[in-house]
Amino acid sequence: MDPSAPLTVVQGVLAVCAVSGACYGFLKRQSPALMAMASTVNCGIAGLTFFGLREYIVSPVLVSTLSTQQYVRRRDQFAGLTPRAPITWGEIRSEKLIDTAIASGLAGGALNAWKRGRVGLVPGIVTASLICTLIQYASNELSLARIKLVSKQQAQQVQAPQVVPAPLLSRDPAPSSSQKIMDVLSHVAPIRRLSDEEYLQMMEKKKIEVDKRLHEVGDGLKEWEETNHRRS
Repeated sequence: MDPSAPLTVVQGVLAVCAVSGACYGFLKRQSPALMAMASTVNCGIAGLTFFGLREYIVSPVLVSTLSTQQYVRRRDQFAGLTPRAPITWGEIRSEKLIDTAIASGLAGGALNAWKRGRVGLVPGIVTASLICTLIQYASNELSLARIKLVSKQQAQQVQAPQVVPAPLLSRDPAPSSSQKIMDVLSHVAPIRRLSDEEYLQMMEKKKIEVDKRLHEVGDGLKEWEETNHRRS
C-alpha cells in the first residue's frame, strides 16, 4: 500500500466535498458555503468510497500484479528502492488512469445501485468511470505542463549568455608611468614606441646574433685547445 494513502484519501474527500458543494450552490444561486455543508454527507460518502477503494484496494492490487513500467516504478517506490528507469512523459500522462477508472466504476456502480436498485448499476459504473477518468487525465496534463514549463525556464537560465557591461568592453587600460615617459620623450627626441610584434622581432634578431657569437667563441676555444695539444 502507498504510505501516503491516508493523506490522499482525506485530501480527496475534502476536495470533492468543497468543489461539488460550492459549484452546486453557485449554479442554484444559493450560498456556496451552505450548499457545501449540506452536500458534505453525500459527497463525503462518494469521495470516501472512491478514494478508499483506489488507494487501499485497487492500486495495491494493480501495483503488485501488473508489470508495466509505470507499476514497476511505483512498486519500487513503495518498497523504498531506487526506480530502475527515469519517469517518462507518457507515464506522467497516464498516472493512475487505470486505478481511477476501476475504483470510480466500482464506487459509482455501488452507490447508484444502492440508490436506484439493479437498474442503476451499469449506468453508475459507466458514468462515474468516464467522469473521474477524464478528471484524472486533466490533472495529469496540468502536472505535465507545469513540469515542462519549469524545465524550460531552468534550461533558459543555464543557457543564457552572461552579458558584459559596455563600459567594461570599451574602457582602455590606464597608461603606466613608463608609457607616459615614452610619450613625452617621443615629442622631443627621435624615440618611437615599439609594438609587441616589433619587440619580439628585435629580440629574435638579438638572440640569433648572440648564438652566432657564442658559436664563433666556441670554435676559437676549440682551435686554441688543438694548438696547445700539438705543442705539448
